[in-house]
Amino acid sequence: LPSRIKIQYHIKWILPPLTVRLGSGTTADVFVELTGENGVSDIHCIKHPQFPTLFRASVDTFLLTTKYELGDILSLHIWHNNGGSSPNWYLSRVKVYNVQTKKSWLFICRNWLGLGKADGKIERLFPAKHP
Repeated sequence: LPSRIKIQYHIKWILPPLTVRLGSGTTADVFVELTGENGVSDIHCIKHPQFPTLFRASVDTFLLTTKYELGDILSLHIWHNNGGSSPNWYLSRVKVYNVQTKKSWLFICRNWLGLGKADGKIERLFPAKHP
């Protein structure tokens, strides 16, 4: 990563247990953008090149970096490309933690992102809640 990038956020995706939502994982590429009181992050693709991620009953943690301090996080914009054999995705909640300031924000999602599920949307915007 370039040395000018200094702010780090841990993004923890919390998917429901196996018994709660069958088929809740996704094969699609998932993208995220954070909006804070000081600006908007770049768009980040959330996946690991060597390990499966975002599958049913999983808790995945990613390190997302920004070029500047976003301040208090106001919203989480999330979507996927509807790719792969099982793109529909049920997202329970997301926790964002600023490594430098030690502040965290919780996003209660509890919704499907999928053309074949619920309202058919693959893009959502969630407001932040302080845990």
